[in-house]
Amino acid sequence: MENYRARAILLLVIFIFPALVECEVRLYDFR
Repeated sequence: MENYRARAILLLVIFIFPALVECEVRLYDFR
């Protein structure tokens, strides 16, 4: 069960991290 939770968190990080980076880049471009 613990392995499943770790895998789910890893997937969430993989999906969320690029979105955060894209937001940072767009905010930086707006200036």
